Amino acid sequence: MLRKDKVLLSLHKLCENMTLKDLQSDKIGFTTIEIANHSSLDRSNTSKELNNLYNEKKVLKIPGKPILFLHASIIENLIGRTLNSNEFSINNCNELLKSSKNDTEDIFSTLLGYDSSLKLPIEKAKSAILYPPKGLNTLLIGPTGVGKSTFAETMYKYAVESKIFSSESKFVVFNCAEYAENANLLLSNLFGYVKGSFTGANKDKFGIVAQADGGILFLDEIHRLPPEGQEMLFLLMDKGIYRRLGESDIVHKANVFIVCATTEDIHSSLLGTFLRRIPVTINLPALQDRSLKERLSLIKYFFIIESKYTNATIRVHKDVIKSLLLYDCFGNIGQLKSDIQLMSARAFLNYKTGLKDNIEIDLSLVPDYIYIGLLKLNENRSNLNKLSEIDYMLFYEFNGNNLEVEYTKELSKYNIDTSNNGFKYSTEIPYLENDIRSMFINYMEKYSTKLLSISSVTHSDYTSNEIFKVINPKIYYAVEHSLKEAEKISRNKYTKQTYIALSMHISALIENINQDTYNPKYNLYNDKIFLDKDLNIAKIVLSIIENDLQTSLPKDEVKFISMFLNSTYLEPNNQSESIGVIILAHGNSTASSMCDVANSLLGTNHCNAIDMPLDVKVSTILDKAIELVKECDEGKGVLLLTDMGSLIAFGELISEKTKIKTRSIEMVSTPIVLEAVRKSTLPEMTLDELANSLSSLNPYIGRAAIDSTEISYPEKSREYVIITTCITGYGSAMKVADFINSSLKNISKYNINLVPHNIESFKMYKNKFSNNKILAVVGSVDFNVANTPFIHIEELLNGYGLDMLNKIIEGTFNANSITNIKETNLSYNSLIINFMTQNLELLDSVKLFNYVNSSLLTIIELIDEELKSKFKLGYILHCSFMIERCFKNTTFPYNNITEIISKNHELYSLIREAFKPTEAYFNIFIPDEEIAYIIDMINEYLNK
Repeated sequence: MLRKDKVLLSLHKLCENMTLKDLQSDKIGFTTIEIANHSSLDRSNTSKELNNLYNEKKVLKIPGKPILFLHASIIENLIGRTLNSNEFSINNCNELLKSSKNDTEDIFSTLLGYDSSLKLPIEKAKSAILYPPKGLNTLLIGPTGVGKSTFAETMYKYAVESKIFSSESKFVVFNCAEYAENANLLLSNLFGYVKGSFTGANKDKFGIVAQADGGILFLDEIHRLPPEGQEMLFLLMDKGIYRRLGESDIVHKANVFIVCATTEDIHSSLLGTFLRRIPVTINLPALQDRSLKERLSLIKYFFIIESKYTNATIRVHKDVIKSLLLYDCFGNIGQLKSDIQLMSARAFLNYKTGLKDNIEIDLSLVPDYIYIGLLKLNENRSNLNKLSEIDYMLFYEFNGNNLEVEYTKELSKYNIDTSNNGFKYSTEIPYLENDIRSMFINYMEKYSTKLLSISSVTHSDYTSNEIFKVINPKIYYAVEHSLKEAEKISRNKYTKQTYIALSMHISALIENINQDTYNPKYNLYNDKIFLDKDLNIAKIVLSIIENDLQTSLPKDEVKFISMFLNSTYLEPNNQSESIGVIILAHGNSTASSMCDVANSLLGTNHCNAIDMPLDVKVSTILDKAIELVKECDEGKGVLLLTDMGSLIAFGELISEKTKIKTRSIEMVSTPIVLEAVRKSTLPEMTLDELANSLSSLNPYIGRAAIDSTEISYPEKSREYVIITTCITGYGSAMKVADFINSSLKNISKYNINLVPHNIESFKMYKNKFSNNKILAVVGSVDFNVANTPFIHIEELLNGYGLDMLNKIIEGTFNANSITNIKETNLSYNSLIINFMTQNLELLDSVKLFNYVNSSLLTIIELIDEELKSKFKLGYILHCSFMIERCFKNTTFPYNNITEIISKNHELYSLIREAFKPTEAYFNIFIPDEEIAYIIDMINEYLNK
């Protein structure tokens, strides 16, 4: 921990028990000496770090003798707002309290939608709280994630604000689901108990009703409370008295305001006698019932919060905002918040690992189920148009330090003036191809929309007379002449919209030059995104326009025209050949769903799909794929978009059988499919160019394209192979392969191929290795390959394994001498954690190790087996990568899942129980498919 962080942590601990009442004191805060003593640092270093923290707006300074310091975030939490930049040096904290009182009149106004969808619920809540003599008990109704807990806590804050409750009162939460099956446990926790009332009751204890006395008791998931549990509350609700468990004559008083919450139908899940005691029922709207304006406010707010957590500005592409506005968010506000957190975490990872220069979220980080929201653009167009800011900016920028949204509009990001004066360009920002394409399409839309507004015709009804109301005929004919020539050369056919947009741009450009307002000092694009053929076509277009108009135009316009024509709409050219596109994915409808989305959005039927249900043989799918490739090939080859596993190898097998060239891209997603289908129909696009462009230019693709002759199985020209193994063939096996490749230089020197496998995939492709020498099998699973040494992952990590591999490769080691290597005395924990740290992408390796190791100890205890260190190592690594997969929602499928669970039901339940703490801590759910792989791993060990 850095010294500065240690000082900040010490100040946090010193301030963490402060209350609002403490802030009213004339002298509140901690001296440098107090903080130095607490952090065990010397005074001078502590003083230096406190000044640095003050400059970073992380601590408050109260000048005087001595100078006092306070932790900024704790003060912000206490006063309920973010500090302004001029409030980090104050005379006393009363200044902050006065400012806070003036900032808002009503705590309910902090809820998004307080003046629209939540207006009636808030009015009912206020009435319930203020009704004499002690308010009316309230029931909150609404689906999961609508914010019932937040609303209940806001009711409490309003009651304190309104002096109904004292500032010392409490808001106590009781989740009824935790005690649904045990009435005695419910009673003892709710009301308390006396000594001797049950086994283990060694002293008297009050329950949470006593804690909530004078405040609010929030009973969450009240529908999980059994009828007898509901009846236990009658006496408290009716008379304000209760008895502890074990008491018969003594009663205790409690002035408790009860707020309940449920997601269920109240008449079927709650007693009528219980409902009669709750006069106020408040229905909180689901996210889909809120306006898009409110939903946009929620999206902004959550991104602001993430920006505050990361202490950095977050840039979000406008299409990401649109997808978040329109997708089916069944988990309501809670899910929306989680989805934004996950995207922000992935963007933060890209930023921290150097893949991005800032925290930027584009469509490549959007999960498919959110991305599909863009399909609803047309049906929601009128509502989106009311949110005028959506289409007038390319990126949103969220800055958590200011707790306000700063928008980067297109005209500020690109320094573009979209008035009739034409474009103005900036030299300061490097541009991505997709950003520029999006900008140009919007640019054309602007011009064609302007024409429509003047002429009142549809796109299909453009006439010369209507066009000439806006564009000088001479300019239009010059542009028409140039684009006709461009169509002959490129074999593209441009839409009428392209003709009009370019004509209006040239018209504005000439006007700008004539008025001496044209700014020639720009370099809008990175030269790497231009192809020579595109630049040559653009030069011809510019030359024809100059010749027809007898004028001279800036040569920099060549780049503009090149990108303009490369980004515009093309009419379909039915005579040109296309590259076939086929999606292959596991599941009953995964591939076909992505295919339908692409064909619908692009208005084509060019995309094809093959779904692979988990109970269908790979050979059956391969036969279907071979036939479909034959149908799809128009002479330019076929692009295969696959998700994982055996499907990745199809390209090579299909090419061998059909002699049709294929290229494969793994880790398919909807954005990849859209870009692939769009580019596959371009006349001059080749299969290699398509695959390479997707892997190098398109931001949606995180992994490189795979040539059918470069699949990760040995070619005839590669003589040596090392097999890496794990139970799935995807997780640890791939990490081990990466580790070996980065650790041994002679892997590349001798052209050795590293191939990840599980036992089933190895059997399937074993004949592929007939002409190759398998040097070794390395990993957590031994395939028992004859005359081939097996090196366990444990030996690899402690150094022996790498030494063995090195000697094997150099031809000085044999299988017999490998089997007797002595166990290492190195620390298993440090070896494993070090390996995990190098290979995990998102999760903390130490915490993950502790939870996975704990699950292993639970399993060992219950199956009463002593597991060897090699199994422990394989188990911990496999489960660690499995948990990160679950965190990223990229888990692996498993065939015959029902059969393995039914045969191993007891072991299945044991593993489920062992991983409950892990699931809770990392907020994940481990699917049965991943549990099945763990069952296989344990059974394989126990059966040896």
